[in-house]
Amino acid sequence: MKKSMENGQEEMKQGQEEMKEMMEEMKKRQEEMKKELEMAKKKRKILSELKKEEMRAHVENQVEEMKEHVNRSIGKVE
Repeated sequence: MKKSMENGQEEMKQGQEEMKEMMEEMKKRQEEMKKELEMAKKKRKILSELKKEEMRAHVENQVEEMKEHVNRSIGKVE
């Protein structure tokens, strides 16, 4: 009976150790996922900024072309 209890306690101890290892592995994976999410957010932010800059440059270019067109048209009228 005593031997059986000792075996049961040993199995329980092993199970607890396995659970602890599994939880540590899960925590490690969660940290990795958190880092990946942060990187993805940074990439999206950079892409958004690049798109805004591209749009700004495009609008500036269009405005310059319109100014040139207006100035040429004014020159023709005079």
